[in-house]
Amino acid sequence: MVTYLALIWILWVGTPSYTYAQFSPHQSLAYQEILNLKLKTAEVMLAKENKKDAIDAYLKNYILVLQLLTSQHDSLFQAKKEQEEITLNQIKKWNRKSAYHRFLQAEVKIQWAIVKLMWGENLAAAWSIKRAYHLLEENEQLYPDFLPTKKSLGLLRVVLGSVPEKYQWFLQLFGLEGNIKQGLADMQSLAEANTIFSLETQLLLMLVQTYVLNEPAQAIQVGIAVSNTSKNSLLTRFVHALVSMKAGKLQGGDKLLMLPASDSGFIYSPFFDYLNGEICLLSGSYEQANHFYKLFLAHYQGKNYVKNAYYRLFLSDWLSDKPQASRYLDSCLSKGQTQIELDKNAENFAKQRNLPHKALMKARLLTDGGFYEKAWQAVQQISEKELSNQKDKIELLYRKARILDKQGKYEDACHFYQKTIALSGNLPYYFAPNAALQLAYLYRDVFKDKNLAVSYFKKVLTYPQHEYKNSLDHKAKTALKRL
Repeated sequence: MVTYLALIWILWVGTPSYTYAQFSPHQSLAYQEILNLKLKTAEVMLAKENKKDAIDAYLKNYILVLQLLTSQHDSLFQAKKEQEEITLNQIKKWNRKSAYHRFLQAEVKIQWAIVKLMWGENLAAAWSIKRAYHLLEENEQLYPDFLPTKKSLGLLRVVLGSVPEKYQWFLQLFGLEGNIKQGLADMQSLAEANTIFSLETQLLLMLVQTYVLNEPAQAIQVGIAVSNTSKNSLLTRFVHALVSMKAGKLQGGDKLLMLPASDSGFIYSPFFDYLNGEICLLSGSYEQANHFYKLFLAHYQGKNYVKNAYYRLFLSDWLSDKPQASRYLDSCLSKGQTQIELDKNAENFAKQRNLPHKALMKARLLTDGGFYEKAWQAVQQISEKELSNQKDKIELLYRKARILDKQGKYEDACHFYQKTIALSGNLPYYFAPNAALQLAYLYRDVFKDKNLAVSYFKKVLTYPQHEYKNSLDHKAKTALKRL
């Protein structure tokens, strides 16, 4: 009890007063539990206090949104989709002169925009983002010293700033304007401050740097500091595992998410199993990967990632030389949907069934996981004479380039990237455009040659057809905007 009261006291008086002015001690603790994904515990705290103000409405909405995002239960979405307007009406009745008045409305709008995107309601999500953006802009003008605004407005500025040029007309139509540099500065200023929203901002910054700006190495540095201060947070561990996987930093420690017991108050999400499956597949633990992907499919109620999970099940069996691996490709064709690029690519593979060279696939996965020595050993054992088609010959060069790049052998990596581009010609594979993208990053970040970097970023955009065109073009255009 003493520890509990002390924690309340620290949360209440140990930070700048304007940040906590509207949060009661129990609400502050409930918010921390929400970020820890202990949603049941947070619900109990809020119900016990029963404050019924705007903060209470916001926190209860946050819990609901996380339940929707982690479960993706369609029945829950259909039953609760009106909750957005109910919550907004509760917040609007609150103190209009408070800096939280517009901020909390914007938060709810952004949270539900993400939910709507998950359910394919893209236009409705766009309207929610539009309203949130303008609410935050108004709040920034009225309360320039209110730091929490910077979390959400900074996030929107970065995301909108990375929108490809061909969709800029849409932003102009909605009166939206992105600015990556300003958005990052906004988020960093709050992430470094001592406020109730600092941890959430740090985690969002890690995800933005990894998935929007394609700079996972920067996110890793933020993640080290975050893990040191909130190592017991399940959400922190989840985000750190995502970033580590994207950065190819799985080697050197057990990155599996050690999930708490089901009765410990933490919410369970099938995505934890999916992520553990990815970690195992990238590290070469194929049997364990198979186990986690099956757990994901057994509990998951959504439609995205289903085809990719079956494709990954195929890989885990095929790389283990199991004879019935192709049955998962049949399921890949019959189940799930193709709303996201991962699922589209999985379905295309299942249709064509052009099996890759097994050793090259193992090298690819090991490289993605950060097991560079094992990956290099795998490619060194492949003789070019044994490769029967041009695609495999190109991929061998590309895999060598990627491994050398990750090992910091940049001159050698450039050599193999350039050989990849030369041998590819106009063939519709992603190896050449991604080789051009990686060369651009090297010339920008390592060799400090802006002109060559711009040239290679532009070269990425010249390849008309390949399976990762949308994502690679997006990365190149985002990088060009920042140069």
